[in-house]
Amino acid sequence: MLLCLLCAACSNPARQADDAVARAVKQALYDETAVNLLQVDVAVERGRVYLSGEVDLYAYKERAEELARAIEGVEDVVSRVQVQP
Repeated sequence: MLLCLLCAACSNPARQADDAVARAVKQALYDETAVNLLQVDVAVERGRVYLSGEVDLYAYKERAEELARAIEGVEDVVSRVQVQP
């Protein structure tokens, strides 16, 4: 039974699309050389990207949001990234 549920989750096209978007956003954050965005976490649900974590400057938060919005398949970006005081 559990195996059936796992297989159903793997074959879900929406879940696969979200996983692909999450990988692309994470790669974009990783590839950013101008600022360090490795501490930004990414989750995706139905094309909506959720960013969380902490960054040193507000400009870094904005850059993470900008990079996420540029990814194909992203419907919306919800940023919960905090700027460290």
